Amino acid sequence: MRLLNHHYRDAAELDAFCRAQAVEDSPQLLIQVFCGNLEDHFIRELNAALRQRFPQATILGTTTGGEIADGELFEEGVIVSFLQFEKTRLAGVAQAWDNPDSFALGQQLARQIETRDEPPVLIIAFATGLNTNGEDFVLGVSDVLPDVPLAGGLAGEYLRFNHTWIFDGDTILTQGAMAVALYNPGLQVQTLYSMDWMPLGRALTVNRARRNLLIELDGRPAIDTYRHYLSDEAAEFIPVLSVQFPLMVERGGMKLARGCTGVNDDGSMVFMGNFRPGDKVWFAIGDANALLDSSSELIQRLRNHHYEAILCYTCVARKALMTKLIGDEARVFQQIAPTAGFFTYGEFFHANDTNLFFNYTLTLVALTEHPDRPVDDKPLPLSLSTARVTTETQAYAYLINRTARELEELLDQMHELARTDELTRLPNRRYLMEQIRGHVRLRDRDDAPLSLLLLDLDDFKRVNDRYGHQAGDEVLVDLARIIENVVRLSDIPGRWGGEEFLIICPN
Repeated sequence: MRLLNHHYRDAAELDAFCRAQAVEDSPQLLIQVFCGNLEDHFIRELNAALRQRFPQATILGTTTGGEIADGELFEEGVIVSFLQFEKTRLAGVAQAWDNPDSFALGQQLARQIETRDEPPVLIIAFATGLNTNGEDFVLGVSDVLPDVPLAGGLAGEYLRFNHTWIFDGDTILTQGAMAVALYNPGLQVQTLYSMDWMPLGRALTVNRARRNLLIELDGRPAIDTYRHYLSDEAAEFIPVLSVQFPLMVERGGMKLARGCTGVNDDGSMVFMGNFRPGDKVWFAIGDANALLDSSSELIQRLRNHHYEAILCYTCVARKALMTKLIGDEARVFQQIAPTAGFFTYGEFFHANDTNLFFNYTLTLVALTEHPDRPVDDKPLPLSLSTARVTTETQAYAYLINRTARELEELLDQMHELARTDELTRLPNRRYLMEQIRGHVRLRDRDDAPLSLLLLDLDDFKRVNDRYGHQAGDEVLVDLARIIENVVRLSDIPGRWGGEEFLIICPN
């Protein structure tokens, strides 16, 4: 296997490059095209020229928010990346689409992929970037092919949020998906990722959401929550500004970033991934120190094996915020194996036997048809800087997070005080009333049994008068502990007031 990259300008230069590098048309040739030129006529001419020059090859092309080739980053360039396999069979598929059901799109694309005789070891897929729900698409592919690793991403552009294309030498799609399946049991595939964002401030609650449409966040229309935290002026620049402030949501023990692609007139916001009512989310900012740490870890893991190509699919927002550091890491990856890739509007990734959809993430696919070849353990001539990034932004983030944690702890304490009797530490009358109302509703709805027990200490005033209020308080505390020890786990004991105690007994 070998990977070669060509900076495309015209068909004549492409032909000269292929002759010089002995790139020959073949069914085992995968051509990935990373196109930063978003002109419709250019893409059509490029698509036709590639198919004419390489009728047997599998072509998989996409518009980009930036290109990666040979360890360098490019803007508005066109990279034609040749991946010549020796023993790997390729099969390309395409699916045009005309409705918003991205789950069904993923299913339909996956059904075209042959699995009867030999399952693929990897699928590389590109889908149009602004009209595909990436999370649903990945779920749809996995519904049909649950055990096949998925890589690639959503077609990008330069944060203009206008349109994206994908193409395969025969067809150009503005809505749909394309993929190539790789068949070779001996092909070693390693997938790695780096997500370099840190949550900022307190957790917010998703109140209403429908798939990737965030309707209400923390008790407000979604856009109003952005206005509340980022200012009215800043909110006018969403979705472009939201690139710097994605929302993080937890999925399967991982915090995933989600970016906004549009705002509707009703204040709802369209995101690149899904939310569910009840989700806890955080605003997030880029963490350069985390990038350094995770990149160093990726490099060490890659150096432990012999690889012949590294494919990089990474988010355009990552480039926009940390260009220099990302350029440094790309140059280091190139010292391990030839690199190619692009900046996406969302990444497809495989981890822990599951396909996932990422935003704001670097994903790598390291490939080799010769895993038994020795590893080159020579020192890398270029390495990431070990100097820590100590900017004002990092200090601000630390200050905000520390303050937010302290405020959350204070709110938790206030909430506990509002529902707890200060003397006995049992629930107070206010909390008991809330519980009674809730259990009465359950009784009315389900005809569930419910009992209330009221305990009153007779002549308790005589204890206070004879022994003093401190002794009286001790009696109340001791009685509270006795009640706690004898009630069932389902019962709710509390202090109703003075020397009166109430026990709510459901069932």
